[in-house]
Amino acid sequence: MECDYAILGHGKAGQSAVRILRKLDPNANIVIIDPNNNYNNHHQNATNKRRGNINHLQTHASFIDHSNKLIRLHANPSPNAHHVNPVVHFRKSALIATGSRGAPPPNECIDNGARGRVLELRSTSLPPTQSTSMQQLPRQQQASTPILDPPTVRSLSLLAASQSATVAVMGSGFDALELAASLSRMQQQQRSTKNGNNSDGSNNKKVILLFGNAGPMSTRLPRYLSAAVSKRLRQCGIDVEDRSMARYLSMESSSSASGAPPRLALYTEKSYDHLDSKRMTTDLLVLAPNVDGNNGTSVIPTVSSTANNSYSHNQQQHYLPWSSLVSPPLLTCYVDDGRVATNSEYQAASNIYAAGSVTRSPNPRNGRADVAGGSSACSARVGEIAARNMIRDNVVSRSGRSGSSDVYNANVGESIPVWRSDVVPYLQRINDNISDESIEQKSNSVASESLALYSMGIHALCVGRCDSETLATHGFWWTNTNQQSNNNDDKDSNSSSNSSRGRRMNTLGPNAFMRRITKKATSTVNGSKSRIGSGSLPVYGSGVVYYLDRTGSI
Repeated sequence: MECDYAILGHGKAGQSAVRILRKLDPNANIVIIDPNNNYNNHHQNATNKRRGNINHLQTHASFIDHSNKLIRLHANPSPNAHHVNPVVHFRKSALIATGSRGAPPPNECIDNGARGRVLELRSTSLPPTQSTSMQQLPRQQQASTPILDPPTVRSLSLLAASQSATVAVMGSGFDALELAASLSRMQQQQRSTKNGNNSDGSNNKKVILLFGNAGPMSTRLPRYLSAAVSKRLRQCGIDVEDRSMARYLSMESSSSASGAPPRLALYTEKSYDHLDSKRMTTDLLVLAPNVDGNNGTSVIPTVSSTANNSYSHNQQQHYLPWSSLVSPPLLTCYVDDGRVATNSEYQAASNIYAAGSVTRSPNPRNGRADVAGGSSACSARVGEIAARNMIRDNVVSRSGRSGSSDVYNANVGESIPVWRSDVVPYLQRINDNISDESIEQKSNSVASESLALYSMGIHALCVGRCDSETLATHGFWWTNTNQQSNNNDDKDSNSSSNSSRGRRMNTLGPNAFMRRITKKATSTVNGSKSRIGSGSLPVYGSGVVYYLDRTGSI
């Protein structure tokens, strides 16, 4: 397949790059290589056909031949794919935007029959090849976890929660925290529709949040805030299992007389005491490791050797960085996380660029190599810069000039990363039809808000690099509970003036807004008064936390 630009990955950085390439080079042929079906889901009218000059190949890229500008694809194209030869030839440039993911679960820790009940928010495995029968594959590869995009995994989890199924979420980052809160909110909605009928075991906690850290979002929140969030999650019906590591996952035998389907048996142990083990049962397990900022890895799954062109069906799956998948070896990747090293223009090699959380670029402010687009707010900006430089290099090579003044790097229009707890990053989609220059408006053009954490009194706005592990924190909090004192004054006062004054003061104060807004959020779900239906106070009050480096800079 021939194309002008090849985009490997269609996340936030890949979407932004495609939009810029379509705008600045409308006649260019673009090929998107991504195993998820998020491109066709984003463009519903593009299913099973080309959309303009863009073609989406639903597969993995396994090797790049830089000398001949060839991209070798994984030998498992989807049944509705329209390409026969698994090779893409790009004439101009290629962009690596495969993102980052968590460490793949060990095959020895998951029973073969339990893989169908395990969902990965960001897939770390490859599907079996179509030309290979199930008898030819090794036993550990015969049953693999489903390969789905994050919005589909979220939808399936919410569907299971709506049917009173027990869902376990493994992870301590924001993705796992928000998903667990959304599942609990969905189950509260189902309980409210039963008009208070608790005979179905509604008092049991059917949402499990499992992680090995001391608290949720421990890399972003200070320790006391992380402990307060854990306490609030338990109050809202979520079984929080902190400092727990999974040892084995299997299917329990369905020996019950009622004929209920078998469930997952999850064996865990505490990270500080291996003798403190526990067995819990669940219907669905969602793996959502923390990939925020410097966390996660950028290695990609592959089953083929870079030296030969044939695919061995008996070869096990490997995870290699991009430096091992490019010939000649021009790319440089970091040993600890496999991220691609680029310059400030996000160029990894000649005609090869990298954008998003798959790369590290130099930061002139601190002299370190930071993750480019590690925050969801700036991934689109990184993809835009890389796409502009791809077009610039092509114009310079055609004109024969040795340089150009239109050089775009991380310092051009640099924006401060902003993160919000009521916006789900992987639900954001950039609208290609918007023509204005505001990348934030494009990314927020599709509704991606989530009121799950908001209804529990958890609301945060992070501006800049909020890293509680490497930076010192200093907070100012308004933790006064003037609402309770005012309510007591109303009960003890016999005069109407004092009562009206108490009601007026009850609507004031730094925490009153949170109580009012959570009351509205929970009323839309429960439809009646519940334990938190009257409005929830913030987990630690309303306040501001400053993150300070070694020099005292905020």
